[in-house]
Amino acid sequence: MKDIRNYNREFRKFICKIESLFSSYCELNNINELKDPQSLYLSIFNSIANEGMSNPIVRLLYGLLLMIGYSDSYMMLLTKDKYNTLTNEESIYFKLLKNVKNNDELVKLFNSNQVLASYAISSIVEFNKMSAFDKILRVKRLSDMEKEKIKSINTLYYQDLENYDIEINMELILNQIRKGLNTYPLDKLLMDSSMFLNELKNANESSAKKILSHLIKTNIVVCDYILNYQSSNEKFNDIGIKERAINKLKWFKECDKNTLIKNLRVHQIMELLEDYMYYEDIVNDNDLKLPDFYDNKMDAKLKKKLEFIDQETN
Repeated sequence: MKDIRNYNREFRKFICKIESLFSSYCELNNINELKDPQSLYLSIFNSIANEGMSNPIVRLLYGLLLMIGYSDSYMMLLTKDKYNTLTNEESIYFKLLKNVKNNDELVKLFNSNQVLASYAISSIVEFNKMSAFDKILRVKRLSDMEKEKIKSINTLYYQDLENYDIEINMELILNQIRKGLNTYPLDKLLMDSSMFLNELKNANESSAKKILSHLIKTNIVVCDYILNYQSSNEKFNDIGIKERAINKLKWFKECDKNTLIKNLRVHQIMELLEDYMYYEDIVNDNDLKLPDFYDNKMDAKLKKKLEFIDQETN
């Protein structure tokens, strides 16, 4: 993922630091009235708003709070709207945000609606704590018109788009897994990546199809090669690997080619991704040249399905 200077991201980190300080202060001083998240978030909002009245630097921060609070609230509510999980109150908030036409109206809205002001802080905190995959999905769910609407209010929103509205490919998926290996076990990273790809089918179908079809084609060609060709690579000659290849080819032959990608489940995506990583070094080292393999002695039924997938995703 692109490492681009993003002031939205830096401001979110700043708000999360303030949240942590406020929470610690409330615990140490036993301030029960601010221990409730909504009250805490509202206190943060009002503190920045009030200090901004006399301090020009804080006034600048208040401007960022309004803009980023707007964009993060909008994205959060839009996601809930698309999944039909908006509460009645959130439906009202979403309508109010959609009706904002300029920054003057935004100032009036947040200053006159304390609950919405608190919601703005909570949405900033939530977005900051999300994984890179979840941030990408949240932005990918926006239509071009919705992106333009947000940019008209948050003039820095283009930086979020540069970071998260990006091309999704196998390289991105694998890089995210590798980056996480120092912190998380591989099983968790594979599961998170598989859930992301499953959600991507709804957020950006064309990108999901390209990645999932590539996973399927690579797995099937490798499995067919394992069972029908001699290789000096020990990975190809393990009995357990051969049994897994037999089961996978049987599953693939029985699948309806028209719904294969659409009906993939998370555990199936995870298995495909795990095997892809297992064989990745072999494929990249040209021990197995996938394009050339189509002209070899592949099972006719398999070859026909692979060709159909190519037609569907190109």
